[in-house]
Amino acid sequence: MQAQVGLLPDESLADGVIRAEALCDLGYPNWRARKTWRRRALLAGRSGAPDYPGTSWRDRPAIDQGNDVFLCGDSVAAPSLLSEVSWSSAVTAAEGALRAVGREVIHI
Repeated sequence: MQAQVGLLPDESLADGVIRAEALCDLGYPNWRARKTWRRRALLAGRSGAPDYPGTSWRDRPAIDQGNDVFLCGDSVAAPSLLSEVSWSSAVTAAEGALRAVGREVIHI
């Protein structure tokens, strides 16, 4: 899951995080208990998946993490920005999860 909000004039990153968390609380109950990793970033004058300095999308984590753990999101395994990669990685993660529990993957 990823949440992104714009900061209000003179609002700090910490205040923006509080607002984003409150929104996530409404849409994704109990998300805090399921969180395994977290990153906060402030992007000025751009948006999209922030790769760390000296890295590229090729250094992002794989969708299949092993032990039936699958990641999806805009900074997972593929180049691009926000919704396109989130959607694509979610489809791949769902297919991996279905295969992991012995279910057939049907493409429509």
